Amino acid sequence: MTKRNAFLEAQGHKLLQRGEFQGGHGRYAYYDTMPQLGALVELLEFDADKEPQP
Repeated sequence: MTKRNAFLEAQGHKLLQRGEFQGGHGRYAYYDTMPQLGALVELLEFDADKEPQP
C-alpha cells in the first residue's frame, strides 16, 4: 500500500481517508480521483496478502 499511496499522491490524487479494519487485520485508503477519473479509488490491504514494505 505504501508504494501505491506514493504513486497516487504523485499523480495529484488527494488522500481522503485511511484507517485500519476492526480487529486490525488490514487497512484501507480512499483517494479523490473524481476530476481525472470520475470515481473515487479505494485501496484495500489485508495482512494475509500484504507485500513486504521497504
